[in-house]
Amino acid sequence: MTMNMRMGIKNVQPILIRAARTMGYKGSELVWKVMIPASIPAALTGARLAWAFGWRALMAGELLGRGGLGRTLLDARDMFNMDLVIAIMVIISVIGLIVEYLIFAPMEKKVMTRWGLTK
Repeated sequence: MTMNMRMGIKNVQPILIRAARTMGYKGSELVWKVMIPASIPAALTGARLAWAFGWRALMAGELLGRGGLGRTLLDARDMFNMDLVIAIMVIISVIGLIVEYLIFAPMEKKVMTRWGLTK
């Protein structure tokens, strides 16, 4: 997420920076009022990627731990309870899809519309 934010700030259109300087923005005011708002789409992409990697890391951690969906998945596999294995896989997928479509998709739509990147 940090790298996306960095690249978003680094790739701010030069015309925006020149226009802000023409209007008298300097230093931190230029960063806070022009560069950071212009890099919000990149930050959102970074947050989405961070969520995906974090969710996978959480599941991997639960496979090693004592509780949670990951541990229950391993226990069900060890007991050859394939119905439970498939149910847990569906639950993990549904949680991922809920976060993607109910949190990140509307947020992305708002940001892209606000910044004039989509209709």
